[in-house]
Amino acid sequence: MPRLIVRNIGPIKSVEIELTPVTVFIGPQSSGKSTLSKIISFCFWMEKDAVFRQSISHIDLDFIKEQLLSFHKIENYLNESPYIYYESSVIVFNTDFKSVQINKAGGFRFAKNGKIAYIPSERNIINLPGIQSLPLKRNNIRSFIFDWFRSHSCYTKETPVDLGILNAKFYYDDALKQDIIVASNGKTMLLEESSSGMQSFVPLYVYINYLTDWIFTHEPEVSFEDKAILDNSIAIKYAEYALKPTDGFNDLSDDFFEDDEVKNVVSQLCAKINTIRNKYQGDEKVAPILEPYLAVEELLLKTHYTKIIIEEPEQNLFPETQSQLVKMIFNQIDNKRDSIVITTHSPYVLATLNNLIYAHNVGQNNSKEVEEIIPSQSWIDYNSVKAYYINQGFLLSMNDDELRLLKPEMIDDISSDLNNEFDKLMELE
Repeated sequence: MPRLIVRNIGPIKSVEIELTPVTVFIGPQSSGKSTLSKIISFCFWMEKDAVFRQSISHIDLDFIKEQLLSFHKIENYLNESPYIYYESSVIVFNTDFKSVQINKAGGFRFAKNGKIAYIPSERNIINLPGIQSLPLKRNNIRSFIFDWFRSHSCYTKETPVDLGILNAKFYYDDALKQDIIVASNGKTMLLEESSSGMQSFVPLYVYINYLTDWIFTHEPEVSFEDKAILDNSIAIKYAEYALKPTDGFNDLSDDFFEDDEVKNVVSQLCAKINTIRNKYQGDEKVAPILEPYLAVEELLLKTHYTKIIIEEPEQNLFPETQSQLVKMIFNQIDNKRDSIVITTHSPYVLATLNNLIYAHNVGQNNSKEVEEIIPSQSWIDYNSVKAYYINQGFLLSMNDDELRLLKPEMIDDISSDLNNEFDKLMELE
């Protein structure tokens, strides 16, 4: 599991966490939940970018300023002695914002391409008229807006998304350039005319459907700029395979591939392979030549996983709908492929997660009975979950390893406080 250490950034004083497939942060406003989620998103994206480019040489202080501080709007969050350490099977990275150290880890050679998605709490902004044409700074909100416009157009009147609540569906009308909600009685309305709850729920759920289903069942969309980077990365990766045998493999340095002569040789090699591919693909005689190249291409071209970071999924939603949404999200996610980070204020979100964990626990022996209560696709393995309460810049674990649940007493402390107040008032009465 990836490991993250953060010190002296925003409200965070010192935290060390293991990033499991399901990571949850709860705490008061301004406690550091978003700060941590943004740093996690950056680390995931940095790792993905290194794999996509087959290089770590571009990850320097300017990269951190642009991709973390500016992109996630935390330029003013650095306190005295800020520090980030991130370690995974792919890279090992640390910075004190005066220098950067990054190295490839043992899994870099086999690392696959994936999708990193940060879904901010400001997601309702996509409903503002003309938002697509407004000049916006390059940050996580702008990125989400453009991701939304890329993803929502995948769902047409003929292929809508079932929203699962109120028997409603969603699709994008390209002729009208409008997002459409279809009610159970067949009537339609514009998303921007719907309730605040729908305007929060729909962008989140439709985008998650895109991230966990659509991108895995359709050919990858690659921009012209990304195509140039991808071609170079595939060439580098194939050259590594060709020049270094598997049984004695050591990653060639990035500097090696910056050499003009090497670049020329690699480019010619890949051009010849593609000529053979286009002319003789399917011919068994050339399969040994094409097979390793196609394997490398598949490694870097296709999306193999998603890592989703969601801020406050409960926004503008009634408690029952919050619970439904959490179940729907985990029904969509492939537990063996995807991972998710959630920040929340809601005890209903945590209670629902606990029920999904409990369903997995009980379902090992009573699967049919539990399935009738909660479908198995939504169950969550306790071993894949880490939940934390953020308090005064530090983290408290909410995991109870003995019960194999999130600690019930930490899920809704405020309700206990309110009940105590009510009891005291009753005594006075």
